[in-house]
Amino acid sequence: MAEATHLLGLPLKHKPSDVKPQGAGSGLDADKVDGLHASELGGGGPHAASHETGGGDKVHFADLERSSTDVTLHDSLTSAPHISQAEKDRIHDRLHTLDSVNDHSGAITDTQHGSRGSGLHADSHARQHALGSSLDHTGSGTIKTTLSFAVVGTLSIGTDKAPTLLAPCSLTIVKVKLVVKTAPGGQAIIVDVNKNGTTIFTTQGNRPQIAAGQTTGDSGTPDVTGLAEGDKVTIDVDQVGASPAGADLTVEVVCDQTVVFS
Repeated sequence: MAEATHLLGLPLKHKPSDVKPQGAGSGLDADKVDGLHASELGGGGPHAASHETGGGDKVHFADLERSSTDVTLHDSLTSAPHISQAEKDRIHDRLHTLDSVNDHSGAITDTQHGSRGSGLHADSHARQHALGSSLDHTGSGTIKTTLSFAVVGTLSIGTDKAPTLLAPCSLTIVKVKLVVKTAPGGQAIIVDVNKNGTTIFTTQGNRPQIAAGQTTGDSGTPDVTGLAEGDKVTIDVDQVGASPAGADLTVEVVCDQTVVFS
């Protein structure tokens, strides 16, 4: 039978048959293997290092050999990273594009509509193009403007019964509305409206009036409807009612004003 040798090629101080349980007089040391201290074993190793530092029977992870499972896991992580190459390329291209003014400004072309806005409704597509035109931001419309007069107290017949108003801009008179706090008795309240001293109701039957016992009323269509900026507008009270006369009158000349958006 061949002589047993140490796995590191060192001569064995004790053959396996010589090893006895430790105890007094055995000559064996817990820190020795085959009579050699762990630090004397060639190449050191995880156990040698732990004995040298006086620690427990620790294993240094860096000194462990990789298993086939370790190799497979490592290869799978390096060959198939979490981010695909296609995603990396897309991010790379996007970073370059962000440096270009074309990415943030400029008109949207039909081609870009096709790629960026597929499925857009037809009118939405047209709207996108219209935003590049000044015609999209201009136009005209009509708003209501009212010139208001007040006659405080019990009404009496007379001309120029309230302070004169000036037309603030070009206006078109639509109608005249009346309201009183005290309704007239016996007969209607009738008011006339003048432009620069001349009635706008050539047809006098169209003058605004409040019927007896009522508190509101309005006019028919005026014969003169145009007002220029600076025209003077006044009112006359032509009839006040009887038993009692109406009181606390408000006259509203309702006009259309054309406005231009730009």
